[in-house]
Amino acid sequence: MRLRVSRAVTVVSAVMMIVGLSLLSAAWWLRPIEVAQAALTRGDLERAAQQYGVSRQRFGRTIFATSLFPDLADLVTANELSLQYSLRRYDRILEVTAGSDTAPGPTSFWAGCALFDRSLVQPDADAKLGMMSEAHQAFRRALEAAPSDWDARFNYEMTGRLLSILREQPQASTEEMIRLLRERGPQP
Repeated sequence: MRLRVSRAVTVVSAVMMIVGLSLLSAAWWLRPIEVAQAALTRGDLERAAQQYGVSRQRFGRTIFATSLFPDLADLVTANELSLQYSLRRYDRILEVTAGSDTAPGPTSFWAGCALFDRSLVQPDADAKLGMMSEAHQAFRRALEAAPSDWDARFNYEMTGRLLSILREQPQASTEEMIRLLRERGPQP
């Protein structure tokens, strides 16, 4: 006795196998995001940043992934850069953002934050002015990419005010800049 399998059953079985293998592949491919979230929950910022970096690199190497899941790619990049900032790895932030064509808002925002922090501790007046100017431009790009982002707006306006103080008094220390900022009061 020989069983005959209908063509429909064969097609359905093949489709189910393809879907199943695709889902398994997607689960493996997205695993670093899950590991990063678990590490973040445990408070292991180092591991979380590393795993978000792995995910960002996967998105960078897989052309269609960024097209299919642009919000996820942007979220992964933003989370990695936020963690790198928390760990005070400004060089790493600037390295990631230098060649990035994804997430212009988050990459510009975190680059601006890194440049701003670096400018505050820069002893050379010209270098301080240059970094503050770069931070201001990075925040402008972040604001252009996401006009409703109030953090980007605040940082853009604040760096602009500090930049004008530095142009007037290039030798001003961070403490002097803050004092002058307070004396001038809020801008309309």
